[in-house]
Amino acid sequence: MTEPTAPRSDPRSRRTREALAEAALDLLLERGPENVGIEDVTDRVEVSRRTFSRYFGTKEEAALDFLRRDLARVNAMLEARPADEGLVEAYVAALRTWMRDDEHPAWHRSPRSKAILRLTAADPALGAAFRQLIAQAQDETARVAALRLGVDASRDLRPATLAGVATSGLTTAGRAWIAGDAPDLPEVIEQVFAILHTAIAAVPPRSA
Repeated sequence: MTEPTAPRSDPRSRRTREALAEAALDLLLERGPENVGIEDVTDRVEVSRRTFSRYFGTKEEAALDFLRRDLARVNAMLEARPADEGLVEAYVAALRTWMRDDEHPAWHRSPRSKAILRLTAADPALGAAFRQLIAQAQDETARVAALRLGVDASRDLRPATLAGVATSGLTTAGRAWIAGDAPDLPEVIEQVFAILHTAIAAVPPRSA
């Protein structure tokens, strides 16, 4: 995915990126991905194609930027958790903090979130952008896991494995929430990670 060339700390740059992301999300939901081009997005924000390219490579990437942003927040919260917490426990705690943040509401609180995520299952380009975004977030989770464990991720498989478990748990919860009519995402996440915790605890220790 394309990283912005403008400083992320620049308020004007941040507002432009957010406006493009909002426009892309709205247009894809209004018209369908096949009926939206990058020019439609830039016209709505009244910026150039060159400006769009500073922030995003595709309209799909722009439409899913809300998810990239929130997954980055979860990883930052994970990195800030106490060092003596187990990784899965720390990841769940980070998710809880993210979901309860009233100042920056998590994406699942938006009425559009289910619609756009359901669309990722139907549209190949949007689905590919979603998978790439999840993979990049998982790589960052593995980096944070390696720091927490104090190991070299290129030699120790635990960070990547634990990151895969954590990311799989979150995406499994998200799919169940999107497909169902009831419970809220936080409740589904608690259910999924309780199952994962039980499964991990049931694995017998390696024999000496």
